[in-house]
Amino acid sequence: MRQLRYFLAVAEELHFSRAAEREHVSQPPLSRQVAALEEELGARLLLRSSRRVALTAEGERVAAMAREIFRAVERGVADVSAMVRGAAGRLRVGFIPMAASTPFPEAVARFRARRPHVELAMVEGDSKSLREKLARRELDAALVRGFGSPEGFRAAAFLREPYVLAVAAGRIKAGDGGVPFESLRDLPLVLYPREGNPGLYDSMAAAFESRGMTMRVAQETASKQAAVGLVAAGLGVALVPAGMRRSARVGVDYLDIADSPLPEVELVVLRRREEMGAVLREFLADMAHMADVAGSASPT
Repeated sequence: MRQLRYFLAVAEELHFSRAAEREHVSQPPLSRQVAALEEELGARLLLRSSRRVALTAEGERVAAMAREIFRAVERGVADVSAMVRGAAGRLRVGFIPMAASTPFPEAVARFRARRPHVELAMVEGDSKSLREKLARRELDAALVRGFGSPEGFRAAAFLREPYVLAVAAGRIKAGDGGVPFESLRDLPLVLYPREGNPGLYDSMAAAFESRGMTMRVAQETASKQAAVGLVAAGLGVALVPAGMRRSARVGVDYLDIADSPLPEVELVVLRRREEMGAVLREFLADMAHMADVAGSASPT
């Protein structure tokens, strides 16, 4: 690199003394470096005389190559500097479908506006599959259900809210305190399969059992949005996060549940414990901001 820099100075100044002054060195070491470059390349790059210095055809090509190299180095240094500041890089984020009814989209939009040069890849999936992708380093972070704390990961709380009962419009009337939990005893439930999130499914089953009840599952579906669609079609009722009210569907009422033993809906941002790059740190900061604005539990 020193040889190329010294040679480029001579190529642009066409004068050894001026080139040495430009590079803040004396002329003899500069001349030696240029001669060493010619020897290494096996090509004469400069035509020298007592009155002038000129470039050979090979010298013109090496000068152009040197300019490209130095521009590439400058770009690389700027890119690394931007990555250190969290202003550039790549971020792969997983999210579960219900994230659409939380402050998550606003957090992503805020991050995108503040960091337009970050390559952002979004991956949708269930909590189990997203945890697996995170473990395989296919994701940098994931918004998932907050059941358990897998070894090797760090979880930051993002949202907590209660479950409400989604019913076909006008089918059930709620009192001032909401629908009594015991009224769910004989209602057909639209629920997700246990394999999608065993911890959550089992906690719901335990809540029913604590009141001497058994879940009566009439339909299974993988997403809350699909569950609400089946509710609108009259195929049952569904237990959904209160945030689903933000994207209310025609033909569906969302009723509070009185004296509910159900666990709260908890979403966390999961990342690998040992990793916290600048880009991820900036993303978590935007998640924290939007959680605070929405009054949710913020990441730590």
